[in-house]
Amino acid sequence: MSIIDELIDLVEDSPTRDVIIGIHATLVCGERCGLSSSLLYGMQPHRVVEECGSLTGKTMRQLAELVRSDYLIEASVGMAAINAGLPVDSLRGPILNAKDVIFEKGAGKVVAVIGHFPFVERNHPFAELIVFEKFPLGNDLHESDIPEHIPRADLVALTATSIPNHTFEGIMEHIRPVAF
Repeated sequence: MSIIDELIDLVEDSPTRDVIIGIHATLVCGERCGLSSSLLYGMQPHRVVEECGSLTGKTMRQLAELVRSDYLIEASVGMAAINAGLPVDSLRGPILNAKDVIFEKGAGKVVAVIGHFPFVERNHPFAELIVFEKFPLGNDLHESDIPEHIPRADLVALTATSIPNHTFEGIMEHIRPVAF
């Protein structure tokens, strides 16, 4: 079963109150609200989101299914619905800053980060930092370099954006089982 199947199975099948697709983020609200990055790259000219204008008539689970779409803005709506529709019990846990965890666990190790985050340009405690990016900057490697370089990483950091852009499964197959 894929990560998408597992997540959709967890989504509560409750009504959707609001869907807002913005230039940077997409918001879906039902009983709770969920956000996703608005994936606008690769946009197809003159294509609209399927059933645009009637998305609030759908359930959270129906919208979550959009995460499977190859049209990435629809997949963004699906990811936001997943984030809004996950049961509250599955969300309990410590409140942590991801950067702090990466710095602590990655100190003195080879760290791979999927995406060019602001902290990658600052001083870091890693033996080596490998940044993979869809649109590389500076010393970043292209996402196509993942199979060659990510197996060396002791720690891999990636966000849920890898789910709606359909790269999660491909990234995961190249990470060593002992990597954090």
